[in-house]
Amino acid sequence: MRIWLVLSLVLNGLLIGFIAGDLSRPIDVARTLGSFSAHYPDEIRRDIRSGIWEERQIIMEELAELNSTRTELFTRMRLPETDRTSLEGLMAEVRQRTTALQERFQILTLDAVMAVPPDVRQRIEIPRGSLDLETVIADS
Repeated sequence: MRIWLVLSLVLNGLLIGFIAGDLSRPIDVARTLGSFSAHYPDEIRRDIRSGIWEERQIIMEELAELNSTRTELFTRMRLPETDRTSLEGLMAEVRQRTTALQERFQILTLDAVMAVPPDVRQRIEIPRGSLDLETVIADS
């Protein structure tokens, strides 16, 4: 049961990383995934990478759509006349696209975790530290 909590925290950290990062820049998925997958043994990381490779076209399209929506959001924020309803709609679209990507990565991770024997899963490292508001809003 503890493994599911750890997976949930790590993968939710991925989402928080998307949100807490500089939202005006494209998401650096390789860096983010490398950071979050560091807690997993090589066998699991290899399976995660393999799954990402197999779904790379879909993931690249989803990322392009997310980045395009984010660009549109920030472009509209800069307009002299900003429409709140339009911005709310774009923010909802960013959330939906981010959630869809998070779900895709969670499923790939779950598939990789379930594909290895228990002795390999025992080597999953529990992340140190915790997610808190200061970490999320820290000026980096």
